[in-house]
Amino acid sequence: MGKPKIKTRDRPKNSVPVLKIFIIATLTVVSITIILVIGINAYQSSKQASKIDAAATAAKAKVSTARTNAEPKAESYLSAEVNALKRAGIIDKLLASSKVDECNTDHNDQGWFTVSWEQTCSLHYVQGYTTNVSMPVAQQVIISIAPNFGEKAYTTSYLHEVYPCTLAAPGEGVNRGALITYRLAYSPIDDPHANNCGIPDTGQNFVSNNQSSAQLGLGSYSAKIYKVFNPHGVPNDTNQVWLNYDYSYYDENIGCGVGSFCPDPRSKPVQAP
Repeated sequence: MGKPKIKTRDRPKNSVPVLKIFIIATLTVVSITIILVIGINAYQSSKQASKIDAAATAAKAKVSTARTNAEPKAESYLSAEVNALKRAGIIDKLLASSKVDECNTDHNDQGWFTVSWEQTCSLHYVQGYTTNVSMPVAQQVIISIAPNFGEKAYTTSYLHEVYPCTLAAPGEGVNRGALITYRLAYSPIDDPHANNCGIPDTGQNFVSNNQSSAQLGLGSYSAKIYKVFNPHGVPNDTNQVWLNYDYSYYDENIGCGVGSFCPDPRSKPVQAP
């Protein structure tokens, strides 16, 4: 005799296993969740980008006002230094001068990570004069008239030993004075030893048009050029004294841009026209 047949319940043709239904439902929920997350992130990014654009527009007006207010002060302070140097017999005839409005962005870090960005702007002046006094005489005379060079202008015999071509270094505060340096006749335009013995940089190394911008490290740099000169066109047959003066007039924390790890929110700094 054969084995008895065991009857089994026939599965309905259109039935779906419970496990398959669970998988389909789970995948549907996950897909909907991903779509919602992407949509929310896109909305938040768009909203953040709109805030950044609005902040940049508002900043342009603030930068313009700040520069308008800063220019007469900066030029008054610089003029006072020049007059003091002339009265002391340290400088004589003007050789070259430049004026550049510089703005840049830079990052603020905590440990290894960037937590915010900052935009600063300053007016940058460079002026070169002929001199009829030797470097040692200029060093001695300038110590006695240093109070005319801004708040806590730094000039000491130790400074002269470390940086032999530096007559006076900037101090602190809003009017912090110029970096005043001595350049010997027939010396190189660029100081290969970084002792401030050459012609100071006017800012045109980064820009070539009346208003341009460039990447500067992780941040960015822009400049409005009022006036620059070609260092190679400066007469080289006489001793010279140079003033390199920066007047800071704007400082703003601009937060973070759209994206991970706090990118720069501005592709180039906001600058007044």
